[in-house]
This record gives sequence, structure tokens and C-alpha cells, in this order.
Amino acid sequence: MNKSDTKTLPDGIIPLMVKSADLMKRRLEPREAFLLSRLDGVSSLKDICLMTGMSASSVSKILLKLNRLALVYWEGSPLPYSSMDLEEEREDVEPPPDVHSTDDRDIELDADTRNMINSKYWDIIGQDLYRVLEIRKNATKEEIRRAYRKLAALYHPDHFFRMNIGSYRPKLEEICRKLRVASELLGDDRARRIYNEKLKEARKTSIIRPNRTRRKKGGISAHPVAKKVKKAKRLYESAIEANRSGNIKEAYNAIKLALMNDPKKPEYKEFAAILEKEVNKGKAQSYYARAKNASIQGDMEQSLELLRHAAKLDPDSWQYSYELAGAIVDMGGDLEEAVRRAKRAVFLSGGNPDCRYFLAMLLEKTGRSGDAEMEYKKLVSKKQKVQEAKERLAIIGKGRK
Repeated sequence: MNKSDTKTLPDGIIPLMVKSADLMKRRLEPREAFLLSRLDGVSSLKDICLMTGMSASSVSKILLKLNRLALVYWEGSPLPYSSMDLEEEREDVEPPPDVHSTDDRDIELDADTRNMINSKYWDIIGQDLYRVLEIRKNATKEEIRRAYRKLAALYHPDHFFRMNIGSYRPKLEEICRKLRVASELLGDDRARRIYNEKLKEARKTSIIRPNRTRRKKGGISAHPVAKKVKKAKRLYESAIEANRSGNIKEAYNAIKLALMNDPKKPEYKEFAAILEKEVNKGKAQSYYARAKNASIQGDMEQSLELLRHAAKLDPDSWQYSYELAGAIVDMGGDLEEAVRRAKRAVFLSGGNPDCRYFLAMLLEKTGRSGDAEMEYKKLVSKKQKVQEAKERLAIIGKGRK
């Protein structure tokens, strides 16, 4: 039986929109259209549930309907490739405008990012789909998926959220469209065989141009590795400047591009790790806020899942560890995990009395009265939650008698 026949689809599937789908001809309900708008080619079913606040069964039901309407597919689901465009590469596409065009004066993109977008936009014209995804001809399905996720995350318009990107938006959309086409087609064995045969014929008739290195007048062009190193340095400097201006996300985007061009530079890796930590802190705050909201609405299961995400993204926050430990207990989860989280909260907070008291209660609940007694005594010695700690110590003492 096909995966799509089951009532609830696996958490790990990554739904994709069919490129040739005409949404105007489909009568979609608001929930279906809403879910369709959240498909970015990267998020799994589990991620979509967290983003939309819908249950796995509801998301699965909608995805199955969208699949029947030939709007959505995932690995293992049927996809009508007969409607998919095995397109020949277009020769009549206009080149992108100059990066310093007067129309782009108010665009919030630095010169390196503009050049990167323009370069990719021009590169996808007249190139086969393997080069679009920057993969080998014998790439595996996993390599195709990784390449797509990496490039889609880099060139998706949402990557530049709340930034004025002006005329660069249609370029990014075209790049993402071509990346999606390449991923969908090369990820399907039958469609890939058809495409390879067509590609072979196309090369014989020169429909698809080879990617020749342009040479400078009077000599050989600069070595591609040297060009990448130079570009990486410019991106690194842009990242430093953006960080100084307080634009962490822009700085992180720039340093990621620098690492793509020069992945072995230690200072780039170190700076990227610092920026990634800051970016993840922002994401963790968002997850934490959503967790609190879910808790208020009574959805404790989703609240627990969101707290796990927050604690994972910002492992240095004692508050997330403390809240997660409490949520695990409230949901009747693994008390040993709750103890570990509570211990981490005590350590990260430098001995917060609420964290320590909660840890002592958990230790007592799991039968480690000796360890609990030590924690209560620490509270008493530091004159923190003295009355509560003494009451618990008295109860432990009576239990021994």
C-alpha cells in the first residue's frame, strides 16, 4: 500500500507543490489554501504542524486531498509528470539589469548579495537541471534533496523577510521555480530517465549551451578558486559591517555565503558560529512565545513540543530548560528527563531558588530523598525559600523514622 493511503502521513515527509499546477482552476477551502501557502519545499509534515498549529491528522487529510487534485506531492506519492514541463532551456530570456540600476537605489541588499542573485539568475539560463542544482550527473536522491534545500534556503524570497528587495524578487522567484523544477524532476526516476534522454539529444543539437568559462581579453581569466576566496573575503567584511549595524540576520546570511565560497577559513567558521547562536536565540524566543500561547489555549502537547524546540535552539537558556522540565511533568512524561532538564536549569541559572526547589521536588518524587535533602539544605543555607524547604526536610525526616 502507498504511504498516501494511510490516514496519518509520516512526520518526516516533505510536501512539494507541483510546478505546473494551476491554482485558479481549483476550488480550495481556506484551510487548504492556508496550508498550501506554507509549503516551502524544506519543511516536513511535523514542521508544518508546528507552523500552522494543526494536528498531524488534519494536515495529512488536507495533503492527501491536495495530492488527489495534483497540487502537491512528496516522496512515495503519485505525481502526474505528464503535466510537468520537461522544458528546453530558454535562449530568449533577457539578462538581469545592472546591479547598480537607478531602480535599485532603495533596495536593502548589499552589493555582494545582489551580485550573487544576479549571477545565479543568469547561470540558470541555458543550463541543464544538474547544473541548476550544482550536482553531478550521477547524484543520488539524497544529494539532490540536500542540494535543493541548501539552494532554496539561500535564494527563497522569504530569506530576505521584511527587506525591500524590489526588482530582485522576481529573479529570486524564478531561481526558486527552476530549483523546484530540477528537484521534482531529477528526484523521480522515470522523469529523470526521460530528461536524461532529452538532455542527450539536446546536446547533440546544441539546444543547451555548455557553461564555458569567460576569458578576459588578451589572456586567461582568473582561477575560479582565487575568485571564490576574494568573494568570500568581501562577504566576510559585509557580515562584520552588518553585525556592527545590529542587523544579525543580514550578517548571518553574508557569512554563510562567505563559507560557501571559502569553507576552510577558521575565522569565517568562528564568526558564523557566533551569529548562528544569535539567530537561534531569536528563533527560540519565537518558539517560546508560541508555546506559552498554546498552553493558554490548553494545547499542552503542542506547548511541550514547542518548548523542546526552544530549548534545543538556545541550550544556554535556563528558563527554557526549567519550563520544559515542568511541561514534561505536567504531561506525565519521563521524570528522568525532567530531572536532567531541572539540573541544567539550576546550573545555567547559577542556583535560581525556584529551579533548585523544583529539582529537589523531582528528586524526592523519583525516590532520591538523599539528593533532595541536599538541595533543600542548600536553599536553607542560602536563605532561599526557607519555609518551604524546611517543611520538605521535616517530611523526609519523618519518612526515615
